[in-house]
Amino acid sequence: MSQESLTIVRAIHAALARGESPASLGLLHPDIEYVNPPGAVEPGTRRGVAAYEDAIRSINEAFGDVRIEVREMKDVGDQVVVLARYIAQGRSSGVKLESEDGYVWTVRHGLAVSFQWFNDPVKALEAVGLQE
Repeated sequence: MSQESLTIVRAIHAALARGESPASLGLLHPDIEYVNPPGAVEPGTRRGVAAYEDAIRSINEAFGDVRIEVREMKDVGDQVVVLARYIAQGRSSGVKLESEDGYVWTVRHGLAVSFQWFNDPVKALEAVGLQE
């Protein structure tokens, strides 16, 4: 179990919960890959810290009061699976959104090099070879 990877991912999620960018803490690799699922506000893959921050900004512009309630973290080598509840409210519609999500962070040499978001926690587990 890589305690370093877990520590980094915990720090990333703590920064996000405070409304801070994990990049400001030096936790993201300059070429970080950010992968959103097809149903996301902005689906697809982005690369680089600026693109990562643009994706986070887009989410915060579309939704108010975005919260990610981490339920569990599982360390799988250089990857960490985060099982979480995503809660947000549409800024213009006011519609509340709640979903169970899974995230896969890849950490190398003390930096997050990849973030993948899954609309289904089981898919996140399967992406790293785990079964629920």
